[in-house]
Amino acid sequence: LAKDWQAQDDSSETQEELTLDQFMSRISLESLHAYPDGEFEVYCHDGDLFWGHVIIVSGNINGTFQDAHIAG
Repeated sequence: LAKDWQAQDDSSETQEELTLDQFMSRISLESLHAYPDGEFEVYCHDGDLFWGHVIIVSGNINGTFQDAHIAG
């Protein structure tokens, strides 16, 4: 998603490709929502990678990730 979002940026600046290490160092945990059925949602600050949007990852405690998207 990060690379897709970066590719959509139509600013005139040439951007360096975002590496995994750069991505991981910029995001931070905002909240974790756990539900009785084993589902969860993780909300992360985007480190201004996506102009202040939130990153939401949903999954299950069995280790299955269902979705990741940028919101807000």
